Amino acid sequence: MGLLALSVAFAAAVVLTGARGASLQELQWAIGAGSVDKVRVIGALPPEATGSSRVSIEWQNGWNRHVTTVLQVSTPDEQSSSTMTRDIEPLHGDVERQLRAWDGDGALVVEGGIRPRWEATVAGWHVPAWLSPVAPLLWISAVLLLVGGPEPWRATRWAWIWVFASPFAVVGIPLFAVLSGPTRGVRQPSRPERRWTGGWTFIGVTLIGIFLGLAS
Repeated sequence: MGLLALSVAFAAAVVLTGARGASLQELQWAIGAGSVDKVRVIGALPPEATGSSRVSIEWQNGWNRHVTTVLQVSTPDEQSSSTMTRDIEPLHGDVERQLRAWDGDGALVVEGGIRPRWEATVAGWHVPAWLSPVAPLLWISAVLLLVGGPEPWRATRWAWIWVFASPFAVVGIPLFAVLSGPTRGVRQPSRPERRWTGGWTFIGVTLIGIFLGLAS
C-alpha cells in the first residue's frame, strides 16, 4: 500500500508541477487557434546572429502546461552540420518572428527567459529538478518489494522485472502495487497458478514498444 501511495503522490506532483512535452506542430496549432496568448522562449539566438541553438519554448493552454524543444538554425547549412538535428525539430530563422507569423490577430506575447522552468524529464513530462530523484527512488522501492516480498499475483517476478525495465515502468509500478497483492479491495485471482511469465511479458512489452515507435 505504501508503494501505491508513493506512486500516486509522485504522479500527482508530476502533473501539478510539470509540463507535458509537445511538438512544434502542436504549438503552431495552438497559436493559430488562439488558445495560446503568451509563450516563453529560452536560449534563442540574438537577432541577426548566425549558427544554431537549442531553444525551449514554454506555454500554457488553460490548465495544461506544455514545453517543446527545437533546434534554431540560421541557415540550412547549419542544420545539416548540427549533431542535434536527429533528436529535436529544426526551426529556421528568428524564433520570435516565426511564432508571431502563426498568430493571426497579432496578440501573442513572446517573453524571454534565462533558464527553463523545468530542468528534468520524467516519462515525457518536464519537471522541476528537485522532483527528478524521486523517480529512481520509486523504481528501486518497487524492485526491492518485488524481490523481497511475497510471490506476486497474476505475473511472475521475471514478468514484473521486464515491465520495470521497459519504458512502461511509469505505468507498471502502480499496476504492480495494485495487482501483485495482497491489496485491500482487490480480490485474489481464482487460479493463482495461472500467471504471466517473463517470456510472454518480454514479448509483449517489446511488441508494444515497436508499435508505439512506428506510430510516433
